[in-house]
Amino acid sequence: MIARELRNLELRNPEWNGTALAALMLAEEGRLQMGDAVSKYLPEFANQKVAVEEGGAVRLDVDPQGNPWVVNGAGQILRAGASGWQQLPGLASDIGIGANGSVWVIGVTPAPGGFTIHRWNGREWDLVPGGAVRIDVDPRGNPWVVNDAGNILRRTPAGQWQQLPGSATDVTVASDGTAWILGNNRVAGGYSIHRWSGDRWRRVNGGGVAISAGATPWLINADSQIFRWSGGRR
Repeated sequence: MIARELRNLELRNPEWNGTALAALMLAEEGRLQMGDAVSKYLPEFANQKVAVEEGGAVRLDVDPQGNPWVVNGAGQILRAGASGWQQLPGLASDIGIGANGSVWVIGVTPAPGGFTIHRWNGREWDLVPGGAVRIDVDPRGNPWVVNDAGNILRRTPAGQWQQLPGSATDVTVASDGTAWILGNNRVAGGYSIHRWSGDRWRRVNGGGVAISAGATPWLINADSQIFRWSGGRR
């Protein structure tokens, strides 16, 4: 029944590709046994490999060179390099990186709107006016944030915070500049998904609890399933 319910969910939301659905369907039909290689039934998985990195984290983003920057459970900020993980100064609760390499974090010091906001200058974190609980960065290096009231704001090139309509629990900006949010409305899978059209948020099928975008958005739903957007720009 689980696979059938997931299949129905994916048919209702064809823009999101679920990687676990096919295997669940095979198992439910009795065709996938313990110990079987998934590639026996799904040839496209024949050469798939999963790399497991050492360490742990609670928030993650990736710079233009493909190096992950993370915030761990203790609030420490680390980035991966050729020699392994390097700890950076300061503490954070969220991190965002723009396509131009600009790195911003939400700190741990309370401020109106949530916690302090900081920008990496190559050596240390510069304090920027404002407060938020979630952050991501657009291709030009401007942060988009969600504060503790659910308000959505973006920082203009002039350094001013501009509030956008709506409310959210999370925000991400793709490398093409398209912004996405998880709203406050409870739906199947978590919270409603919305994409910025330039003047308002347009609802997208599906629901999730975490969203992050590079070239395309990736979504985690309330059942910890991972989905990738394949619906194009509509």
